[in-house]
Amino acid sequence: MLVCHDGDSWLPEVLAALGDLTEKPRHVVAVDTGSTDRTAELLARARADRVVDNVLTMPRETPFGAAVAEALAHATKQWADPGRWLWLLHDDSAPEPECLERLLRAAEEDSAAALLGPLGLDWADPRLVVDAGLSTDAAGHRQTGIGPSELDPELVGETPPASAVLAVTTAGALVRRDVFEQLGGFDADLGGSADVDLGWRINLDGHGVRWVPGARMRHAAAKRGPQTGERADQVRTFLVNAPVWAFLLGLPRLFCLALLRMCGAAALRRWSEAGAEFAVLRGLLGGRLELLAGRASRAATIPVRHGVRGLFTSRPARLRNWARTSFEGLVRERVRRDLALGREPTGWLFKADPEAPRPDKPGRTGLVVVPVPDIGEPKPSPLKRDAIRRDLLLVPVDRWRVLRELVLTPPVVLTTLLVLFAFVTNGLIADRFGAGLQGGRMLPVADLATTWRDYLAAWHPVNGGTGAPASPSLLVLALLGTVLGGPSMVASVLLLFGAPLAGLSGYLATRALPVSRLRRAVAAGAYAVLPAASLSAGQGRLDVVVAHILVPLLLAGIVSVLGRSGGKWLGTACLTALGLAVLGAFAPLLHIAFIVLTLIAFVVLPSAGSRDRRRVAGLVAVALLSVACLLPWPAVLLHHPQMLLHGLGARITETPAGAWLLALSPDGSPASLVGALFALAAVAALGTAWSPRMLPGAAVAVFGWALAALVDNLAAEPITGGPSTTGWTGGPLMIAAAGCGWIVLVARKPRVPGKILLPVLVVGLLGLTTGAAFAAVGGPLRAQQTIAADLPGSLLVLDPGPQPARLVDGTAPRFGDDDLAPVGTAVDWLRRVDDDLQSGDPARTRAALAASAARGVGFLAVPDDSRLPAVAAGLVAEHERLPDGHRVLRLLLPNSPVELLGPDLARQAHTEPAPTPEARPLQVAAELPLFTVRMSEGGAGRALVLGAENEPGWYARIDGRTFPLATAWGHQVAIPLPESAAEVQVGYTEVPRTAFLGVQLAFVLFALVAAFPERRRAKPSST
Repeated sequence: MLVCHDGDSWLPEVLAALGDLTEKPRHVVAVDTGSTDRTAELLARARADRVVDNVLTMPRETPFGAAVAEALAHATKQWADPGRWLWLLHDDSAPEPECLERLLRAAEEDSAAALLGPLGLDWADPRLVVDAGLSTDAAGHRQTGIGPSELDPELVGETPPASAVLAVTTAGALVRRDVFEQLGGFDADLGGSADVDLGWRINLDGHGVRWVPGARMRHAAAKRGPQTGERADQVRTFLVNAPVWAFLLGLPRLFCLALLRMCGAAALRRWSEAGAEFAVLRGLLGGRLELLAGRASRAATIPVRHGVRGLFTSRPARLRNWARTSFEGLVRERVRRDLALGREPTGWLFKADPEAPRPDKPGRTGLVVVPVPDIGEPKPSPLKRDAIRRDLLLVPVDRWRVLRELVLTPPVVLTTLLVLFAFVTNGLIADRFGAGLQGGRMLPVADLATTWRDYLAAWHPVNGGTGAPASPSLLVLALLGTVLGGPSMVASVLLLFGAPLAGLSGYLATRALPVSRLRRAVAAGAYAVLPAASLSAGQGRLDVVVAHILVPLLLAGIVSVLGRSGGKWLGTACLTALGLAVLGAFAPLLHIAFIVLTLIAFVVLPSAGSRDRRRVAGLVAVALLSVACLLPWPAVLLHHPQMLLHGLGARITETPAGAWLLALSPDGSPASLVGALFALAAVAALGTAWSPRMLPGAAVAVFGWALAALVDNLAAEPITGGPSTTGWTGGPLMIAAAGCGWIVLVARKPRVPGKILLPVLVVGLLGLTTGAAFAAVGGPLRAQQTIAADLPGSLLVLDPGPQPARLVDGTAPRFGDDDLAPVGTAVDWLRRVDDDLQSGDPARTRAALAASAARGVGFLAVPDDSRLPAVAAGLVAEHERLPDGHRVLRLLLPNSPVELLGPDLARQAHTEPAPTPEARPLQVAAELPLFTVRMSEGGAGRALVLGAENEPGWYARIDGRTFPLATAWGHQVAIPLPESAAEVQVGYTEVPRTAFLGVQLAFVLFALVAAFPERRRAKPSST
C-alpha cells in the first residue's frame, strides 16, 4: 500500500525501487490523497506499466490511517485474500531491492513478530540513519534514539541483529493483516503518533514488533505542514494504552507538565511548542482527547494485556542519550573549529561522492560523525538541509579522547587553575573564607530579606532619612541571592572567585575569533590574573570585580550587535543591554563609557546597506534599554554626577596613580606594576605581528586608558560629604586590558622562534600570577561576622578619619548605605555634629548630643580613644561593642524617631536649630516612615516631630484630613496638632517609587524574554 500526498519529488524513485525488488508484492495499491502536483500523473503511468495494480483517489484531508483502511477494504473486495502481510509505504520511502525479502525472512524466523520495520536511511545522504525503531517515555514524547548524524552501521563493518522495539515508523512497515484487522487498524483519532500507537497495541496483544536493520530503505521523512496536534496525539497515545494506575497518575502529572512546558515555551518565544502544549491542556480539560472511549476500544480488542515495560525509554536512558548527544555535539563543534583553523583532525573521511574510494572500515565502537564543509554539486531535494551532500569525518573516540574533551580541554584546565589560585590566595594565605566579607570599600552585605526591603523601600532611615532610590546593585545581589544562598554569598563569590569568573568570561567572549582554544585560554588566563583586578578585589571594590568579569562579554556583545545581520539580533542586543545594566548597577561610569564606545563604533564602521536599520535598532536597544532597566537610578546620577567618579561602596580617599596607569596599575603599588607585562605583550604584538584586525583592540585599549586618566585627574566631594578625592581607575583599566588582550589574540603568527617565545610566555604568566597574589592578599578585605547589632535605636557612627559621621538605623553601616543620596541639609548637619562631638569642647559636645537625641539617635559608635564619655559625663554611658569591634556609647537623653513636643518646646523647635540638653520631649511608640497614633487632648501649639529630614514626600492626615507639615529644629519634619483628641496618620508616599519599580520591572522582563534564544524551524516545503 503506497500512500501519496504531493510526492512527485520522490515518487519516480519510489516507483522505480518497487520495480527493482527481488521479492515482489502480490498486489500494489496506491492511494492519492488529493495531490495537487504531478503525483496523479505519475501513478497513472505506473499503473499502465503494471508497477501499481490500482490507484485510489481520496480527499486531500484524508489521514494516513484512513487511506490505508480504504486501500485494505478495496484490496479485500477485489482479491478476497490480498495476502497475509501488508507492506506500508510512503511516497518518500524508496526500499532497496532486498528490503521486502529480508523483512519476510525475519518474519519467518520469528513467528511471534506481527510488525516489522526496516532501517531508514536519509534520502539525500544514505550514509545517515533516520529511522531505527520507535519508543516513548513517561510523558508521551516520541523517542527514536538517533543522534543528529547517526552513521549507517554497515559502513563501519557492523549490521546489528533484529531487535524488539515498541513500534516502528509506518514508512516500510510490514504488518500481519489478521492482527492489523483484529486490532481495528490505525486509530482514526491519531495523526503523527499512529505508528507508536499501533506498535504499542500489537505488543499489548502479545505479538512482537521487530526492527530489522538488514532491510534498508531511503526515507526523506518530509513534513509538509505544521504538526499542530502532534503533541496532543502523543499524550493521548500514552494515556489510552497505559495501565490503569499509570492512567490515573498520568492525568494530573501530564496536565501539570503541559502547563509548565507551555509557560516555558512562551517565555522562550517558541510559539509552536507553546501552542502544542496548549492543545494538550485543552484536550485534557475539554475531553477532546476522548480518553475513555479510546481505552474502551482497546479493552474490547485486547482482552488480555501483555507487558511492554522494557520497551519504553526510561529516564536513565534519556539521560544517557542526552549525555551522548551533548558530547558528540561538543566533538563536532571542536572538529569544525579545527578545520576552520586549517588543522587536520584524526579520523576516517567518507567522501560525498558515491564513486570515491571508501576508507577501511574502522569499526563502530567510539565514533562521532562530523559533517565537514560542503562540497559537490547540489542535488534536487525538497528539503533545504538535503540540498548539499557533505563529506563525513568519522572521529574515533576512546577514553583518552573523552578525558581530553571533557577534563583536559583548555577552558576546564583554565578554570581549574584559576579556582586553585583563588583558593590559595584568598583561603590559605589571606584567610578570607567565612560568613561574610567586609573591609576597604566593602561594607557588610545584609541578609536576603533586608536587601530586598532596602531596595524596594521608598524611604531609607540613613543619614537622617532620604527618599532617594537605592542602588540597583542591591537588586542584582537580591536576585542572585534568591537562588544562590543570599546576597552575602553572592558578594563573597564575586570577590573571592572573580579571577576564575573573569577567565571563563574572557574565554567565552573570544569564541568568534579565528584562533585556537589554547591561545584563547592563555589570553583569558592572563587577563584573569591582572594585578589591578586582584588588588581591587582585596580592597573590597565590588564594582571593579564586576567590571573585570563583564567587560570581555560586553565587548563581544557590542561587536555582535553592530555586525550581526541574522534574525537573532534582537536577542543579542537585549542580552548585551542586560549585561550593561548589571555593569551600570555597580560601575555607572563604565556603563556610560560602553554606551559612548558603542556610539563611536557605530559611527566609525562603514555603512552596511540594508543591515543599517537593524544596527540602529540594536544600538538603540543597547543604549536605551540598558538605562531603562536601571530606572530611576539614572536620575540620581544626573543630580549627583560625582557618583560616576567615586563609584559604589564605602567612603574612602583615593591616591592618584599618575603615569603608572600605562602599566595597568591603579595606584602605582609594586605588586600592581607587574600588570605592565600584559601591556608590553600588546605593544610587542603590535610591533612584531601587525595585522589590521588589531585596530579595534587598540582603539578599545586607548579608550580605556583615556578614561582612566580622566578619572585619575578629576576630584570631587562625595555625596555624603568629606574631603574631595579622585576616583579609582581599576574599572577603566579593565577596558584597557581587554583591548590589549584583543590585540594579542588577533596578532599574526610571531616571527620569534617557539623555543624563545614559550619561555617568555611562561615567565610572563608566572609574573602576572605572582603579582596578582601579592596584590590580593595585601588588601583589607577580611571575613567577619555580618551585621547583627540589633540596637534599639538609631546609631551615629563617628569615623576616626577625615570622613563625616554616618547615621544608620540601629545597626552598623551595610552595603548600599553610602550610595544613598542624602538630603543636602542632612550632610551639613552630620558634618557639624561630627565636628562638635570630636571637638573636646563640653558645651559643643552637649549641644551636639541634644541635637542627635532629637534625631532619634540612641547610640554612638566612637573610636577606641574617644574622650566623649569624659567630656559629656552624664549624657552617655558605655554599651556592648558591635560585632565588628566598634566601641558603642548609649545616649542617656530622651530619644525616639517620633517625639511629642509641648507648646513651649514646639515654639522653640520652630525657631531654634537644635534643642538644649535640658529639653524633655515625650517619646512616642512609633516607627518611621509609616505610623498611626491616637493623640489625647492637649495644649494649643503642640507638635509631633520626626527624626527625619523634611523633604517632599511626607504627608500627615489628622482624622482623615490632610494637614500641612512644618519644620522643626531647622530641618526635621513636624506635624502641628490640634487641641482636641485626634487620630494622626503619618507616612512617606510610595507612589513614585512603586511606579518606577513597575516600569523597571516591565523593561527587565522585556529584555529577559527577548534575550532568550528563539528556536527557529525551517519553513516546510510547499511540495
